[in-house]
Amino acid sequence: GLRKNEAMSLTFNDYDGKRVNIWRQLKRSSHSEFTVLKSPTSKRTVALDKATIELLNEQLDKYKDMPGFSADWFLFGGYKPLSLTSIDRVKKEAIEKSGLPYIRIHDFRHSHASYLIDKGVNMYKISKRLGHSSITITMDRYGHLLDRQEDEILDAIENG
Repeated sequence: GLRKNEAMSLTFNDYDGKRVNIWRQLKRSSHSEFTVLKSPTSKRTVALDKATIELLNEQLDKYKDMPGFSADWFLFGGYKPLSLTSIDRVKKEAIEKSGLPYIRIHDFRHSHASYLIDKGVNMYKISKRLGHSSITITMDRYGHLLDRQEDEILDAIENG
């Protein structure tokens, strides 16, 4: 559920083995400059699932034996952040190989939010995870997905 520029700014200092600390973002036009987050509530700690933790630990194991390694190295890229064009190129190749329709990297953020809603996660918690400045933003963007949960309302009415 991170924005691309938030993910690209993450270093091993920002990773504690279970969560990542989001506190800055890579400037859109830069490979080495950072800027403040979109809003004050974008500063957050995001819990990670087991599969992501395994991948990040593999990254750490790969990098930690390299000469000059430090926890200031980037989770995605090593001593410097992976370029945004590299990310887009790899995504484009994966899409072409899979035969799936084109999607933007940001669409994964929307898919993440939609998945959490479908699984019944509280909207307030989703809003915090995404770093939205208010739950209103989350509701305006994803509230239509709650319409599918009418069975929950009927169950509450019929079963008390």
